[in-house]
Amino acid sequence: MTQTAHVNGINGPFINGIKAVNGIAGGSSQLSSHPTATTAVDDDTPIYESDQNPDYLEGHSIEDVARTRQLSDPYVKSLIPPYAKLRPIDISSFRTGHRPTADELHREIWMTFEGQLPLTQILALVVQDAFAQLTELAEVMPSFGDRERKTRLIQYAVHTRKQIIKVYAISKWASVADDVQKALDVMTFLVRSEAKIKAAHFVFGTSVGLLHSHRQRNADLMTALDILTTGTYQRLPTVIKETFRDYQPISDDEVISTLQTLNDAILFRLRFRDVIPVTMTDYRVEDGRASFKVFGLFEVALTLTGPEESDYWYALDVRFLVAPRGDDEEILRDYPSDPHPWLKSQIINSLNYQLVMNSDQQLDVGDGREVLRRRRNASKVDTPLVRMHNSLQMLTMTYQLEILYQQAARMLRLDWRDVMTAAMDPYRKSFTVSYWKRAAQAPASQGRENANSRPDTVPPFGGTITFTIVTDQNPASSSSASQNHINTVLTLLEGKTKLKDSPESHKEPSDTTELASIRVEWKPVFNALAIPAPAQELQLDLSTDSTQLDLEGILKRVTRHHARAILRA
Repeated sequence: MTQTAHVNGINGPFINGIKAVNGIAGGSSQLSSHPTATTAVDDDTPIYESDQNPDYLEGHSIEDVARTRQLSDPYVKSLIPPYAKLRPIDISSFRTGHRPTADELHREIWMTFEGQLPLTQILALVVQDAFAQLTELAEVMPSFGDRERKTRLIQYAVHTRKQIIKVYAISKWASVADDVQKALDVMTFLVRSEAKIKAAHFVFGTSVGLLHSHRQRNADLMTALDILTTGTYQRLPTVIKETFRDYQPISDDEVISTLQTLNDAILFRLRFRDVIPVTMTDYRVEDGRASFKVFGLFEVALTLTGPEESDYWYALDVRFLVAPRGDDEEILRDYPSDPHPWLKSQIINSLNYQLVMNSDQQLDVGDGREVLRRRRNASKVDTPLVRMHNSLQMLTMTYQLEILYQQAARMLRLDWRDVMTAAMDPYRKSFTVSYWKRAAQAPASQGRENANSRPDTVPPFGGTITFTIVTDQNPASSSSASQNHINTVLTLLEGKTKLKDSPESHKEPSDTTELASIRVEWKPVFNALAIPAPAQELQLDLSTDSTQLDLEGILKRVTRHHARAILRA
């Protein structure tokens, strides 16, 4: 039978930390009067005589029990006889009908002494504090007057009374300290049990997840029988058989024959059906593709999806034939002739969108997009090559403009920073360069007379050069005008041969060829540097070479011409 051990000689109950007593202890106001302190001991803790023989605790003082084992807490070591390892309840007693008492169950759980103080220590601290204040008051009383001494005595009495009342309240609470201690022990036991249950739940959940990966499927007897008897799987869905059909590789002769047939279809479309822009007449057909080259602009490779009339053009590759002057590695890296793969993919998808815009089929042009097909006008013939040419030509002009602006930005970072400015249009269709920039002049001094002060008539800059993308080309020279006339005649001849269904009927094209270019316009300031120059001297024909774009060369030419005009004035 399990016995409850009692240790004689305890001076008073153990008290949890008290907030009511100033300067003594802090914490909650719960009390505990358990006669002994019990601590849990692991299985590897040495067994002492007090552990194996509970009767050993009867009749022994605190000092005798404390000398029998080592305690971790110095305070408990000096005042609390440890119950370190209590004898567990005998399970066989349940078979005989014995039910453990509450005290027996209480001894089987951990006891909580956190934040607790013995009542004797609290009383000692209160008495010591009252005695110390009284002694100090007795030493300083002779130096005070009669009124001051009475005031100090009253203050001491009131303070000491408050402390004694607090101790009295604590002593009243000590009567239920045993129940509070049990509640604290049960709470600690429940918290630790909850943590163990959660840990066990986590371990079980992890084990379930791991066991799924180690589960072995049942043998597929039907598939095994099909393979062993027929040598193949008989239950494959029909859609898989039709979709993933094993095609036999074609021979080299068949490849050459197919490409030759595609070349013939491309040549037929280019010579008799599709309208070709006048600037794209330089082309070659080989290896199943048509390569169009527009000097100074771009080179694009197209192919057909088939020889039928409903088949459409498809872009395969594109290159820009524009470059800056010299070997400018920085600009060539940012604006290469052969665009970066991701940019080329975007450009090709855009060109395919233009090529199949008016097709009668729902076709995927790349990048997961499908174009909504619609006929613009039934009386017009679709001209996909013209539409692609206009789009790619405008893109090439924008490419040139970006290269020129990049050169201007680099000049601003170097020696031209103090004499020029550059500003790009918000729509990125033009940008302007100003030269001979002047710093802002300081206002006239206050001491100078108004009669002698003259306003600053010198303009803030010497002139501007504007680069603009235009589509209505008006050639100024006779050679360019004659070339433009030749292009117009060729366009009319091609339209008469390809834009008619019969000798009597004639249709209009859905798109017309646009000839875009970069116009360079110089606007000098009349009285630049406060020296007016003749208007006839301030005229200069400027243009850009797409294969050798050089903003610095154009700017030097303009400033040199402007300076000479000022010197002649």
